[in-house]
Parts: sequence; C-alpha cells; structure tokens
Amino acid sequence: MQLNRFFKTWGLPAILALTGMTALAQVPYSPAGTIITDGQNLYATGGDVQVKFLGKGPATDTDLLYYGSTLLFDNQTSLSNSIVDLGTIPAGTLMTFKMQNFTQGYTFYSGAGSLNPDSDVHAYIVTNYPTLGSTYVGFEDRIAPGADFNYSDVQFSYTGVATVAPEPSTLALAGTAAAGFIGWRRRK
Repeated sequence: MQLNRFFKTWGLPAILALTGMTALAQVPYSPAGTIITDGQNLYATGGDVQVKFLGKGPATDTDLLYYGSTLLFDNQTSLSNSIVDLGTIPAGTLMTFKMQNFTQGYTFYSGAGSLNPDSDVHAYIVTNYPTLGSTYVGFEDRIAPGADFNYSDVQFSYTGVATVAPEPSTLALAGTAAAGFIGWRRRK
C-alpha cells in the first residue's frame, strides 16, 4: 500500500531513479531543426565550476569530456543529476567541452562550429536559465543529414561559467579591491 502511494506521488522519476536509468530532463527551449551559426564559448567566472548531467534524449553512445581528456559523464551509465566538481578555475579561463560520439565516430566541441568535423555548432547554450539557476548546454550528437539539430541529445548544466570572459581590467580591479580589503581587515 505504501509503495503504491509512493509511485503515484513520484511516478516515472522514481522508477527511473530506482532502476538507474536516465530520462530526458525538462530543458529550456532549444531551436529544433535550426542550425545555430554562432557558437558561444564558456569562461570560468573565477570560482568553483560544477557540471551536472541533466539527461539524454534518444542519444547515441557518447561521453562528455572537459578540455580533451577529463571524462565527466558517459551517457549510457551516468545518472541524471549526477554532478562533477572541476574545482576552482581562474576567472577568464576558456572552458572547452567535447562530446565524443562512439556510435558515429565523431567528436564535437562546445564553442565555434569551426572546431567540429562538419563546421556546425553542436552546443546550444542558455546562460543563467531561470529554472536551473545555472547555464544550460545541450549538445547535438550527429552530423547532417542524420542530425535533427534539436540540441537536446545530451544535456548539462554548469555553474561557475559565463559566455562572456571577464575583462582583464575588471579582474585587476577586483584583485586590487580584494587586496585592499584584506589589508584593511589586518589593520583592524
């Protein structure tokens, strides 16, 4: 009786969590069928950077890696809402992520389309997405003509990143202010 009430309350998410399966997360709008022409870069904002696996659609066998070799998630075994903490990364550091598609044999990068084998942008980015409270990134996992460009085949959220790099003068000003504050605190 209690188990029945549990499943009525929690439904499919509970079943998926108990079986270790992942489902397509509730994601923000992605421009289905529209190839994005301007790829956005992600830059560290100067603090802790975390990546969360939101889920996958009918994606192929893919891995998400950070800057070449650090495996973050395998979309076949990673659970939705799993988090990987990349630690503190200096402000302005370009954060390049790549998705390896083992089924198709391709590797796609976040950022400019020129990084990808078909020269198309394969990462759709929405910064500070309201319901996530973080930056959403959805990847397209195929090359045309098999690609649907819905950018939701594998989905992630990121904290500690922005699509605009902090300006060096802003970083210097922030560092000077922090040093001044530390000096002031020591004098008190």
